[in-house]
Amino acid sequence: MQKEAYGSSDARKALEWGAQVRLGKVSPADSLAALHTTIAMKLKYPLAALTLTEKECNHIMAPAIRAALPKAGFSGSMSSIFRHAPIASLGLNVTCLYTTMGTTRTALLVHHSWKIPRHDNFFALASKTKYWKWECTA
Repeated sequence: MQKEAYGSSDARKALEWGAQVRLGKVSPADSLAALHTTIAMKLKYPLAALTLTEKECNHIMAPAIRAALPKAGFSGSMSSIFRHAPIASLGLNVTCLYTTMGTTRTALLVHHSWKIPRHDNFFALASKTKYWKWECTA
């Protein structure tokens, strides 16, 4: 139920943002900058607390991508390989919500791992979640 609420409200945010970009007169550079600094940041914030599939993440980000990329002079249906690649690799460095969700969770797991006492089997506990398929017993 929480996942649906996040998906619908943020999909609505992405749709509204996309409509504003399509209707406004922005330069190509401003269009990409707005994609990186506004909507991507709003959508990244709650990702650590959610479990979304890659398809759901793509669905949420699609309206913003379809609005911003054509304004910037790129195809809105550009392959995700080029869209998500870093600028140094000739990509557009558009945020991939699914990858961001995984890396944020991993960073939080590492950051907070010192709080769990050594006698607890931390990695066996972590392996029970959807994203951890391995088990370490010490």
